[in-house]
This record gives sequence, C-alpha cells and structure tokens, in this order.
Amino acid sequence: MTIDQNLVPRRSERLAARTIEGKAVLVVLDAHALHTLNEVGTRVFDLVDGTRDVQAITDEIVREFEVEPAIALQDVRRFLLELSNAGALALGDAA
Repeated sequence: MTIDQNLVPRRSERLAARTIEGKAVLVVLDAHALHTLNEVGTRVFDLVDGTRDVQAITDEIVREFEVEPAIALQDVRRFLLELSNAGALALGDAA
C-alpha cells in the first residue's frame, strides 16, 4: 500500500498511548501489543492529530530534525504504514 501525501492519518480508537521520558508507549488493545517509539517516531505520532496530512507531518519533521524532505517523506510514509498495520492508526481519506 502506498500512502498519499494528502492522506490524513488518525489514531485508532482502540489505542492507549502515553509519553514517558520522551518516548511514546502505545498499547493496541485489540492486538494486546505494546510498542515503544523512539524520539522521531514519538514526534510523528504526536503530529497525528486527525487534522494534519502526511505532507504537513513530514514538513514539520524536516524542520525539527533537519532531514532531507524526500527522505523524511519516505520514512514518515513507511512509519505510518507500520503503525497502521499494528492497529495503532487509521489511514483516512485525503484532505
């Protein structure tokens, strides 16, 4: 699956999340799975608020972490797909 840059990801309703010492800890209730995110993953997850599309999330990551836009877009897409496959995100319609 390819994630369009205009797609607006949303957090799953079946997810419990908390940030501890700068790292997000996600519990996907249906999967009984625990995921701990690194600094960049935590920031991407924080930016998933149901209003920002993939491009807006990527733009913020580029600004904050000084990474090349093309690399950031590829990494953000891959990460969002991983979170979706884990049941942590719903990949909604394009904005």
